[in-house]
Amino acid sequence: MDDSPNEDDSTTATPGPNKTNRLHIKACDLEIEAESTSESVEEMMEQLSPEMESLMRHHLTGEYEIIEEEDLFAQIFGGQK
Repeated sequence: MDDSPNEDDSTTATPGPNKTNRLHIKACDLEIEAESTSESVEEMMEQLSPEMESLMRHHLTGEYEIIEEEDLFAQIFGGQK
């Protein structure tokens, strides 16, 4: 039997014995990278999506705090300083 990968092996989302699935999620300047030989890309995405959402919320909270500290709300949205 031939051990070389065929076209079907390269398109499947289920990892084979020596196949490593990789996932890279990026939003703005935030990134998550994952790699697994036992989980499919869909399974990794299911697990990492909530983590990415949490990171994005934390990042946005930090951005809002910076805007408040620098009193940029008035400059951005108009109004009195």
